[in-house]
Amino acid sequence: MTTMQALRINTVVSQEGVLTLRNISFHRGDPVEVIVLGEPRRHPGAHPLPLKGKVLRFDRPTDPIDEPWEAAR
Repeated sequence: MTTMQALRINTVVSQEGVLTLRNISFHRGDPVEVIVLGEPRRHPGAHPLPLKGKVLRFDRPTDPIDEPWEAAR
């Protein structure tokens, strides 16, 4: 069985649309697979944890959130 070595690099696409990877832990001639994942864009001034501190406590956390209902027949 062959194992794969993973390498994570965060970088930015250049004005020309080029990605450059420097100082990677592979050697010339090594076969590699490249997968590019875009990071979600963050809005300026947006809080990184928007729900942090919103709920102080749950009085009855195991109570149902709505009335029971019957499935349509």
